[in-house]
Amino acid sequence: ALYLLGADSNTLTASYISNLSGHGAYLDGGSDDNAIDRSSMVSNGAGLVALILGDSARNAVSRSYILGLAGDAVNLNAGAVYNTISQSTMVSVAAGYNALGLYGASNTVTGSYVQNLAGHGAELSLTAYNTISQSTMVSNVAGYGALYLNDSDSNTVTGCLMVNPAGYGAFLESGSDLNTVTLSTLSAGVGGYAFYINGSASNTVTASYIRNPAGAGAFLDTGAIYTVISLSTMAVDAAGAAAIYFGNADSNTVTGSLALNPSGNAVFLDSGSEDNAVSQSTMVTASASDSALRLFG
Repeated sequence: ALYLLGADSNTLTASYISNLSGHGAYLDGGSDDNAIDRSSMVSNGAGLVALILGDSARNAVSRSYILGLAGDAVNLNAGAVYNTISQSTMVSVAAGYNALGLYGASNTVTGSYVQNLAGHGAELSLTAYNTISQSTMVSNVAGYGALYLNDSDSNTVTGCLMVNPAGYGAFLESGSDLNTVTLSTLSAGVGGYAFYINGSASNTVTASYIRNPAGAGAFLDTGAIYTVISLSTMAVDAAGAAAIYFGNADSNTVTGSLALNPSGNAVFLDSGSEDNAVSQSTMVTASASDSALRLFG
């Protein structure tokens, strides 16, 4: 419906952009310094996207509504750098797709709402140096994350809410290293984990609230190393779960934090978890058959 190829410094405002069989808006080929404001973008093409930023830089999308009916709502592809999406709503209703797919580097999403109840809210894959701030990310399906990072490094999430009652609040895997989550709330439910990490190193969670009323809070799985959780609260209330669980995860640190599970273990270091440290923290359970701190194997 809107295609910019090598077009710079254009402004689109208060407009409706719809393509019921293809992409909505597509900026590519060095389309830089453009602005889209107070507009709606819709796509209903199978697997296609309401807004794509391809090989493009320093574009700004603000106060807009972006809807993917049969695919992703927004993609920032590998060549998309230094773009900003602010005060906008991104929604996909397509199963297995993303409301926001971030594949380019050094982009910013701020003050926005990102939702796919049948897929990932926001996915960052093979990317680095992106920032998501003061935003809400929502999913409601098992196996997916409100926020999902795959092989993505040095990204920052701050002042955000991540909610998935059926799956993962935040899910980091496959070499997602040196990422930071601060001043945020991560929430999950039955069958999921509020914060789940595996195969990833040197990630930091600080000054955050990690909650799961029906399952595990923070779950550091195989290959999670050098993770630091500080000044944070992990609160769950579930038998057979833990506020913080270490499963074959090494050299991680929890400091200045609260781990609370009235119905089960507060902190559980399972077999194969080595060289981890818990300091200046409070661990609480009210379960006679569980432990505030349990070391197994």
